[in-house]
Amino acid sequence: MSQFHALPHTATFLEARALRKALLSRLTTALTVARTRRALAQMDEASLADIGLSSTQVRTEMRRPFWDIAPQCVR
Repeated sequence: MSQFHALPHTATFLEARALRKALLSRLTTALTVARTRRALAQMDEASLADIGLSSTQVRTEMRRPFWDIAPQCVR
């Protein structure tokens, strides 16, 4: 009987697959957040006021790197 079994290989494969899925999800979320931040930067003062934001808050948000995501945004 072989000393190598399918189970450890399968477990490693599944772990790698889960990691790839998690990384892809995180990247997709980061790109969505970056797109949203760019859209906010294009809005005028009246539009920002309508959604309850100030230009100072938007500038602060724009300074954050694209990978800096609020925990509630992570899927």
